Amino acid sequence: MNKTEKIIKILLSVWGNFKNWKPIKYSYNSFSKISISSFPIIKEVENPNYSVIIISDTLLNQALNNNNNIQNYKMIKDLLKDDTKNFCNKEFSFIDNEVIISYGFGEFDKTKFTGNAMDFYYNLFKELAFYFTDLLSKLDNNQIEVIFDATHGLNYNIILTYKALIDVLEILAYFYNIKLKVLNSDPLIGSNTNILNINIIQETKVLPKLNVFKSDKRPIEPYFNLNKDEKKEVGFFLNQLFKDNFSSDYKEKIYLFLGSFSYALPTLVFTYLMDLSDLKKYIQLISDKFEENIKINFLNKIEIKRTLEYRENFANFIKAFIVSSILNKFNLKQLHDIPLSKIKKISDIFFKNFPIEKNRIDKEIKDIEEISNHIEYDYKVYSVIKNKLRNQNVNFNLNVNSDKNDNSTKVDKRNFFAHSGFEYNSIELKKLGNEIYIKVKDNKINEINELILNSLALIK
Repeated sequence: MNKTEKIIKILLSVWGNFKNWKPIKYSYNSFSKISISSFPIIKEVENPNYSVIIISDTLLNQALNNNNNIQNYKMIKDLLKDDTKNFCNKEFSFIDNEVIISYGFGEFDKTKFTGNAMDFYYNLFKELAFYFTDLLSKLDNNQIEVIFDATHGLNYNIILTYKALIDVLEILAYFYNIKLKVLNSDPLIGSNTNILNINIIQETKVLPKLNVFKSDKRPIEPYFNLNKDEKKEVGFFLNQLFKDNFSSDYKEKIYLFLGSFSYALPTLVFTYLMDLSDLKKYIQLISDKFEENIKINFLNKIEIKRTLEYRENFANFIKAFIVSSILNKFNLKQLHDIPLSKIKKISDIFFKNFPIEKNRIDKEIKDIEEISNHIEYDYKVYSVIKNKLRNQNVNFNLNVNSDKNDNSTKVDKRNFFAHSGFEYNSIELKKLGNEIYIKVKDNKINEINELILNSLALIK
């Protein structure tokens, strides 16, 4: 695929125990085919550029044989990936599928998996975020079509896969034009027909959305079902991990960045924008430590025990990574002296689908441009510039009710959010050449932080 193509198409399919599938005729979009799976006919009709198969690690139970020597969790993933790819090659002659493995639970004849069920979602959210951002960073277009085949998924796998996929796509939709099609065939069990129709369950344009939740928990915590001694051991490990690798305010930094973006506060987006490589490094570190703490016990069956569980702040790392990936595509980096032209860029690119927020930002930009000739070459508080013009009987619009500018003047919460962060007492302006620069006033940054943090929903 070359970089000039206007649309890319990605097929994702979540699978259960594929070695138990039986041949039957599938029908899709006026085409029919006898196969053990809906996957081949969908792939032939849709002709995706990329295809992804999502499975649970519980499929180890069907992949084991007498020659397996499982020593660590990585060996389990390697075995499952090879088993799935060999199956695709043998049954469908497909050798180009990406295989993503996530964490399951349950007891089977050869294996037993224990851990928090939501680990499947959090890990898959990470894997899909890495997959999509890596793929799209190599492309120049912004048209994406995603087909999700839920035919072979099992109970929680389908629900959590759909949730993870939507959460990734809704953030990417701030820039990319994304269409989603969800497919599912008629049920095989209990059917009296020899043909199964593949039905379109959902077909929609994905709209941009970013939900941000605060939590007092770390990105990973001891699995809630451990005994007291196990929790103590794992807790000690986590305390050392975060002490050695993370600053004390790492959660707050993520909240401020994500909050600034979700509330459409462009000046604060630049102020708090996070480094993409650092985010990926931290996400990978947490993921690696999570898997290093998966215990494999050999009793009457193989027990795979996750001693850690993912929490919402891991999802916040991933959300920050996706947002940073989009901003990085346009070479936008953290700035404290922010050119007005870059504020315009963020408004035009990322908030075009939010007419109310974009109108607010564009109005603030226009107001600043109208007083361009009165902005000096040293930073001055916005309210000071406005008050000076008022005293000179220069007409302008005012977004605050205060004529004062001193350190005792608090940042007005209503004005701060209603004017997209361009609150007069909290930002400073200067002009160099033809460019106007904006920065947050140093002694107001803590107030602004509190406004953003206190506006985010708290979950346990």
